[in-house]
Amino acid sequence: MDDKNTAVLKKILQHTISIMNYCADCHSREDFERDSMRVEATVFNLMQIGELAEELS
Repeated sequence: MDDKNTAVLKKILQHTISIMNYCADCHSREDFERDSMRVEATVFNLMQIGELAEELS
C-alpha cells in the first residue's frame, strides 16, 4: 500500500473513532436523534469519510 492510501485510511479511522465517541453514551436511536449537535457531528464525519474514500486507489 502506498503512503497516500495509508494516510487516507488513517484519516478515515480517525473520523470513525470520532463517530464512535459521539455515540458512546447513546442507548437508543431516540437518544441519538434528540441531540441535534451529535447528529450533525456524526453526519459531518460520515461526509468526510465519503470524500476521503474517493481518494483511495
